[in-house]
Amino acid sequence: MRFSRCAGSIIVVVLSLFIEINSFPSTTISSTSNVDLVVSTANETTTPATLPSEAKLDLKPIIRSMHVESNVSSRYANTLVTSRVANPAGKANEVTFSIVIPETAFITGFNMEIEGKVYEAYIKEKAEAKKVYENAVSSGQAAAHVAVQARDSNHFTVSVNLEPESKAIFRLRYEELLTRRLGLYNLVVNLNPGQIVDDLTVDVDIQENSPITKILVPELRTGNEIDAQPTDAQNQYASTILTEDNSHAKVHFSPNKEQQMELIKLFKAKNAEISTPPPYPYSSFITNPIKEPADSGVSGQFVVQYDVNRNVNGEVLVNDGYFVHFFAPDDLKPLSKHVIFVLDVSGSMAGRKINQLKEAMESILQNLNPGDFFNIMDFSYGAKVYNLDDPNNHAIYKSISDSFYGEPIPKEKAPEVPPKPQPATPENIKKAKEIIQQLHASGGTNINDALTTALKIANYGIAMQESSDVAQSSKGVIRHEPMIIFLTDGDPTVGETNTKNILSAVTKLNTKKTAIFSLAFGEDADRNFLRKISLKNYGFLRHIYEAADAAQQLKHFYRQISSPLLANITYTYPIDQIDDDSVTKKVFEHFFMGSEIIIAGKLLKSQVVDNSFKISADSVSGPIDYIPNLPEEKKKKEEFWPLEKLWAYLTVKQLLDQSDSDSEKSDDPKSPEKKALAIALKYSFVTSLTSLVVVKPNSSSAVDAESLQSTQQPAAYPLSGIPLMLGGFGVSDPVPVQDNLESVAIEEEQGTFDSDIVPLLPPARTTTFTPFVELPKPCLSKYKLENYTWLEQYLSDKENTIQIPTANKSNATYKLKTITDTMDDLKDAPCENSFGGGSGVCKYLTECEDLAEAFKDLVTYLNYSCDTNGYAGVCCKAKVR
Repeated sequence: MRFSRCAGSIIVVVLSLFIEINSFPSTTISSTSNVDLVVSTANETTTPATLPSEAKLDLKPIIRSMHVESNVSSRYANTLVTSRVANPAGKANEVTFSIVIPETAFITGFNMEIEGKVYEAYIKEKAEAKKVYENAVSSGQAAAHVAVQARDSNHFTVSVNLEPESKAIFRLRYEELLTRRLGLYNLVVNLNPGQIVDDLTVDVDIQENSPITKILVPELRTGNEIDAQPTDAQNQYASTILTEDNSHAKVHFSPNKEQQMELIKLFKAKNAEISTPPPYPYSSFITNPIKEPADSGVSGQFVVQYDVNRNVNGEVLVNDGYFVHFFAPDDLKPLSKHVIFVLDVSGSMAGRKINQLKEAMESILQNLNPGDFFNIMDFSYGAKVYNLDDPNNHAIYKSISDSFYGEPIPKEKAPEVPPKPQPATPENIKKAKEIIQQLHASGGTNINDALTTALKIANYGIAMQESSDVAQSSKGVIRHEPMIIFLTDGDPTVGETNTKNILSAVTKLNTKKTAIFSLAFGEDADRNFLRKISLKNYGFLRHIYEAADAAQQLKHFYRQISSPLLANITYTYPIDQIDDDSVTKKVFEHFFMGSEIIIAGKLLKSQVVDNSFKISADSVSGPIDYIPNLPEEKKKKEEFWPLEKLWAYLTVKQLLDQSDSDSEKSDDPKSPEKKALAIALKYSFVTSLTSLVVVKPNSSSAVDAESLQSTQQPAAYPLSGIPLMLGGFGVSDPVPVQDNLESVAIEEEQGTFDSDIVPLLPPARTTTFTPFVELPKPCLSKYKLENYTWLEQYLSDKENTIQIPTANKSNATYKLKTITDTMDDLKDAPCENSFGGGSGVCKYLTECEDLAEAFKDLVTYLNYSCDTNGYAGVCCKAKVR
């Protein structure tokens, strides 16, 4: 099969794997994730082994193998990590199994197998887990209980004391729904075994209902970089294969010892570049330098990126009483927006941070779209709004009369009328850049004045536009979408400092539903508070790490929100077919280019009988409706098995967000927190409301993995190593489904814990598997368009053409010149909207090569695109070569 399409977008899944060898005689479990962990180890007496030679005493534990298996189906990823460790020494050694999982993932199973005995973990509500810990301590058992407050930490660690000449196997499973960013899904596996491993393997299996349009596997990354880009160098040790129908892809990575040594050198080279001290003052503000790996282990992120072909009206999947609705139209021109940049210039921003902010803002301002509006604000003791028309008369908002240092500052009365939005003209952008370069850091942090002032500007801008719309047209015009980009590196220190009062004031003032995107710069910002601000106000929080690439992180964030395509998106489903109470969030303020909206819910009937699903939204051309095709019912054992789990995952995530945004907690059983807890316990999700409990019982009550495996599997579960889960705890070897159910029990305190067996992975797929073929390299170079990387996804299967989406949802097809073609048949034609402004000449794309740097995405190109004798052109005013 010839795979000629160079189009597509991309996936990435993140997993950090780390084995640490020590020599401390202890058993612990800890976590910096959004979970509580409990470990209870029963007292066991062991007979000392015969002492070996002195040389054998000094041997260190060895990692025999490390396997990561990730199965992705309908964007839902189920990942199993297995590590096998041996202690060849004549003395006990401590071995630590540590995983950093994605922030968006839930742990769903864990076990340890030590000398043939399997010690299971299971999920309990926090209060119950605390009781397990207290009972273990009172009965003389060794135990550890770690209660963690922060949700955005995600480090899972288990330490066990391995006896001389013994072995251990660790298995951990987690699940997540992959998020589409900038047209890409991302699957990332972070590897750091700490030593060269004989058997190091990562396998990724991807199955989608729609054709997979692109798969990339960039070279190992340091873990301290922004998302991999399509132009990044590819991983030479990874293989990628795709079925002929493009619905199933496999990626395999298994570097041998020599290749692992080469990867260590690659990491060190990248690490040295990232860790180079910047030429800024105040270098003491630099925190958390990247730890360079030892010479004896691979370190870095293994990344897989992919995307699928999609119907502009969305895709609905139905399976076993559940539905999932995917929606990601990229064929629209962006809405105009009013961006209010609110920048912290307090004293803690001095040095490296303020310089990185200036660098990022230079690029962000340059990438404002034609038709956008913006305002520049900074804040320290108070808030200052810059007046681009009169640089000597900026609007100052201060609510305090004393400075942070005790020197009196006269109160300044804010103008009654806020500054008006400024159009994003080249002249105004130039003025704004000059202002940005003059920013300096000093003073305190007045977050309340900053946000309330920004909202007054947003509200005033909307009122001005609504008044203008009424005067111009009885129908009105779609408003400029208001958004606040709020960056701070600290807590409120002056003015109103009570975060509850600030949250209340901001939410009350935001009557026009302006999105507030919070950027927490560094480790000192109150991320929980900023997250609540954004959740309550239609935005999200992004952590900007204080590192050498902070400016790149800021620019990468802005790209994700720079092109809103739709506003006021509402989903409508037939009430006679869908359980409305089960449906996840159905109303969204914005949809941004390159992202995806996913809705899930339960069916009242076995299948959908009509296509009365509908999406209504506002686009740049006015109200628009989308009606997806009638979904096809898929059987339980086919590739769409995870729809129920996907629904449960999405529901818990949204309920936790609702709970986190509430200032006061409720004991109401119908509260978001209580609903989330019930679903998390049912589906064995480790969340901020549940705890993972690990109990190491006496040998007589441990689950014997060998006895479980000895029973013959039923025909539905062939001997393929499919892991299963017993209630809330994982068993990572094949087990019988019904025959031996009564014998599967884990001792818990005075009783037993029995449960039905629920598969962690689906039954063996019975679909016919077509032969695999190797994927070719991207083909932009064929057309001498390497600088137009965004164009790659629009290359058509038809030879030498591109299909560009237009505002009316149709595609315009343009021809391309290959590197062997001449330009003799092209004639310059006049055009009205040139890149430099005013009229110009329509030239073929490569004839305007000097403008390639300016065309970063489809949106920019559409503003200046033209047709030159059927070929893709651009309206150029600049003199071309």
